[in-house]
Amino acid sequence: RSDFMKGLGLTGVTLGSASALSPQFRDLDELANSAKVVNKRGWWVKERDYGNPTIEIDWNLMKRRDLRGFSNWDYASLMMAFPGGPPAFKANTPKQAAAVTAKAKEIWPDYAGPTIRDKALSSSFWASAYGHSGYCRSLNQHGMPTEIPAPRPSAINTPVWEGTPEENAAMLRAVFSLVGLGPVIGTTMLDEKSQNFIWEYSGVSWTGDESVPGNKHIVLDSGITESYVDATSFHIPTSQKYVIATHNISCDGFLRCSMAGAGFSSTEEMSYVRVAYAKSIVEQFIRGLGYNVTYGHDLQSAVAWDMWSGVGEHCRMGQVIGSPEYGGLLRTHAVFLY
Repeated sequence: RSDFMKGLGLTGVTLGSASALSPQFRDLDELANSAKVVNKRGWWVKERDYGNPTIEIDWNLMKRRDLRGFSNWDYASLMMAFPGGPPAFKANTPKQAAAVTAKAKEIWPDYAGPTIRDKALSSSFWASAYGHSGYCRSLNQHGMPTEIPAPRPSAINTPVWEGTPEENAAMLRAVFSLVGLGPVIGTTMLDEKSQNFIWEYSGVSWTGDESVPGNKHIVLDSGITESYVDATSFHIPTSQKYVIATHNISCDGFLRCSMAGAGFSSTEEMSYVRVAYAKSIVEQFIRGLGYNVTYGHDLQSAVAWDMWSGVGEHCRMGQVIGSPEYGGLLRTHAVFLY
């Protein structure tokens, strides 16, 4: 068990896969040993020691934040700041879409505007994303409920998986890439310092113009071995010491060309549909190895884990990470692992 845990990011070096996976691999060993799950970085990307990220941190000031009264992202702030508030913002959306469409046609003269196919694709992601369907309803914490969870090793009379750090790193890269939470994966430690990246209280969740109650107390609990959530709190075992920072790439082509009437946010909705599937698979995979997962979508500042694990750097766009390979197109999803 200790060997397995050592493989989850003690160096702060980014892990990942560099390209889409083809179906030619016969088993996980072949996939894990393939060059397709190795993120070969440019010579100009330098490795740094664990605890020495590319941004200076004053640990005397860095404390767990209380987000009660705040949204967990900036869409709500945008609506509140709009003259007339959320109703006026929503009423003005068609005008905004028309203006963006006109600008797109100015930049790309051949762009005919969103077609029925664009609108259909956008609508399909919107119908499935967030809380609009049971598929993504439990996106923030645990995976989708299942009647046949992966059996623990003890239930099938097999030992808990233990491998070398190199084997474990390759295995994680392969599995996360196979289910779409890649190609860039960072691994790092959850310790006395990095615990400050976790909120003390979560913010109010927002989906579009609808507020969803949040403000759960996030408790680092020494008396449990598996995480759980109730009406007022989310408990994380203090025995969980490692973090995997996973990603899915935003669709920049869809974002740029069919963003207006077709719905520019569809690239985001696409990502959340994908992560709902992927995290449920990975949660069961790690359970089957003999370990426990705490999913941390709304528990922390996601970009902090990217900087801490070496995925990328802080950039002036604010809420996103700057990746040497993918710029600002990474959508971050953190997974705590025991």
